[in-house]
Amino acid sequence: MIQPALFEEIEEAIVFDVETTGLDPVSDRIASICMIKANIRQVAKGETIQADVFHTLINPEMALPKPAFRIHGLGDDVLSACENFSEQAGEIAKFAGDLPLIAHNIEFDLGFLTQAFIRTDIAGPIFNLPFCTMDEMAEMVGGQYAETGRISLKKCCGIMGIDFDRSTKHDARSDAMATLQLAAAISKLRMQGY
Repeated sequence: MIQPALFEEIEEAIVFDVETTGLDPVSDRIASICMIKANIRQVAKGETIQADVFHTLINPEMALPKPAFRIHGLGDDVLSACENFSEQAGEIAKFAGDLPLIAHNIEFDLGFLTQAFIRTDIAGPIFNLPFCTMDEMAEMVGGQYAETGRISLKKCCGIMGIDFDRSTKHDARSDAMATLQLAAAISKLRMQGY
């Protein structure tokens, strides 16, 4: 993925995470999304910030496979009562705007978000500045991670000294919050020349 700007140059951004019905953005659907609009540099400097948070459950309009339920605990009983993505797409697009997007494993999250907008008749935002905390950490840590490019959010948070308890199920909100802290820690190190 081409990075049009340096990670440490990011100021205000949308940090986000999705929970899904599976691993394929074409055949599976988003079940939950959390987006946090925050100034990454201010977080990196330890300043108190006022972050805007958008978090919602989404009716995927399909039966939730058992493996997905085991990962995030969202079931058909809860999700079937929620609005579908098309009904929430306008609000999601408006919140994201044209800010850079940051996610841990951006290809996964952005793939689902892009496909979700393709399925609607609502124009989605232009995702022109995607940044990936997983890619940044793999580059910084090196070794096996640099070769595979795969390093979990929990592992990254542990390396950076960020308190992230993954004893519970995956949750878009807690994952997005952890990704925000990780992005700030990476930005701080990059600003220091690392």
